[in-house]
Amino acid sequence: MIAQIAALGAVLATNVACASLVEREEAAQFVRMDFDKKRGPSFSEAWSGRAAVPRLAKRNDWVDIEIDNQQMFYSVNLSIGTPPQEVRVLMDTGSSDLWVVGAGVRCGPNNYPNPNQLNCYEHGSFDTSRSSTWKDNNTQFHIRYGDSTYAHGTWGTDRLDLGQANVDGLTFAVAHASNSSVAVLGIGLPAMETTMSSQQFGYQYDNLPMVLKRNNVIKKTVYSMFINELNAKTGSVLFGAVDHSKYKGTLNTVPLVNANYRRRVNKPVELHVTLAAIGLHTGRDEDKVQTLLGSKVPALLDSGTTLTYFPMQLADRLARAAGARWHSEEVGYIVDCNSRRLHQTAYIYDFGGFQIRSPLSDYSMMTNVRGTCRFGIMPHSSDYVILGDVFLTRAYVVFDLEALEVSMAQANYEGGKEQIEVIAGAVPRAVRAPGYNDPWKAYTPLVFNGEFGNLTATASDSSSGSVGSRSNSALTLTPPSLSVMLFAASLLGAATRII
Repeated sequence: MIAQIAALGAVLATNVACASLVEREEAAQFVRMDFDKKRGPSFSEAWSGRAAVPRLAKRNDWVDIEIDNQQMFYSVNLSIGTPPQEVRVLMDTGSSDLWVVGAGVRCGPNNYPNPNQLNCYEHGSFDTSRSSTWKDNNTQFHIRYGDSTYAHGTWGTDRLDLGQANVDGLTFAVAHASNSSVAVLGIGLPAMETTMSSQQFGYQYDNLPMVLKRNNVIKKTVYSMFINELNAKTGSVLFGAVDHSKYKGTLNTVPLVNANYRRRVNKPVELHVTLAAIGLHTGRDEDKVQTLLGSKVPALLDSGTTLTYFPMQLADRLARAAGARWHSEEVGYIVDCNSRRLHQTAYIYDFGGFQIRSPLSDYSMMTNVRGTCRFGIMPHSSDYVILGDVFLTRAYVVFDLEALEVSMAQANYEGGKEQIEVIAGAVPRAVRAPGYNDPWKAYTPLVFNGEFGNLTATASDSSSGSVGSRSNSALTLTPPSLSVMLFAASLLGAATRII
């Protein structure tokens, strides 16, 4: 799970009541988890509705901006054990383990967004002594994320209650010590499980998507994700199925790529796909696209990340094309909220012959300085791209963990009757992308020019947006030097978890 970086993003705390957590069609063999969205500076504050107190300090010729510390979170309530106990967990495609807070957990201090001693069991805890089906396997669990949150405990197995069916033999960890305000449900590839971290004694187990198939709840280890638009109140994940009403155009399939080959792994362990190009499109001329990236780079699709992270030079190029400028004191990009460019222009992400349109307005996040927004692009020191929720909100994504493929299309916000189809083999109605057989293979220097290519039909649809009046602020914006960018990357490069 990507670190909960203070200062950036938009928080989504998602709640699913126990009775409506999971909808399962016995004959159809799929599981749907719906979530609601809330905003706040942290998961706990978003959940409780507590608002952050804004701060604004004038310092000589610039303004200290107090960002609302907003992040995106997706959480569901799980019922585990016999009798069932309810715990709330964050759903994360960027990790692969399920862990829950144990009864009597020792809660440590958390430095996000400010140093505090938190109540790490306020969102539910699991008491192993109260479950007749709990089996402790006497092995220790340890995980640490990039934002310095951690959990330590023990591994075991128990039963997951899906309402109409029970799933036996679910492996998860029970934390006895943690400084995280909420537990995590990782649904990524099993190769990223913490049990695989030891080269000598590493082993793989069946995580939740695999257990659902093993118990014949779904036919294939696959799930589709519809985050919905940023300000929507609902979203959903379908295990074992695809909903054709949730996307526009055609689902295009691409292979996962091995972005970790330098660590001597021989197959994909994370959800990286080939990002072939990035363009900038005003929407006024279908054929006029400014090329911002003209070479291939691996891109991680991660619902546990709020923003988008790019190699430093590319991040600066993308931000400047949007009219954003680096603010060295706040270690981030700032943009005029009322900029016409922000409301009339979009990034076009090309994944090898098909494209996802991502309006610049999705990347703007309000500050308490009128007319000034933080921009949702950040530099990091890695060679790959991380596409977080500000991108994923515009995409409908099907993750096939068995075939090591991803199918994507432009998300459809217009609603309509559900068209859910079970996935037993290939993703129904999906086609191989034109660039399927020519994926990214190795890290090379990035190319920033070249012809972008033709826009696909869904990517050429411009998004409307109102343009307000401009307002000036007393910000001093300076171009980022390499040293400043490296400093930002070291702070926010906590963008990847540490295990």
